[in-house]
Amino acid sequence: MSAPLTRDELASLVSGEEDSFTEFKESASSNADMAKEMCAFSNASGGRILVGVTDDGQIVGDDSWDEERVMNVARTTLDPPIIPTYQRITWEPGTEIAALGVPAGTEKP
Repeated sequence: MSAPLTRDELASLVSGEEDSFTEFKESASSNADMAKEMCAFSNASGGRILVGVTDDGQIVGDDSWDEERVMNVARTTLDPPIIPTYQRITWEPGTEIAALGVPAGTEKP
């Protein structure tokens, strides 16, 4: 989960469907909703959350989840806290997504 996604890898991920390792989020969720998604991946085998991607794989962009907000939710909302990876990917000018890599937890939150 720690290696940055390339544009080709992102295209491959969104051309498929959501699965137990990939979650698409069209727009900003509440902090509690995002914590729930991170917790689910941490309790399983880890995964990616792509914010700015519709359920059918269209990249629409979203700029509401910056790295500070993601880390704040991961460290203060989950118990035990987790440390996800964060990457901002520009798909086309004016359209960016946030790609969060959630590791499998060693202590399940």
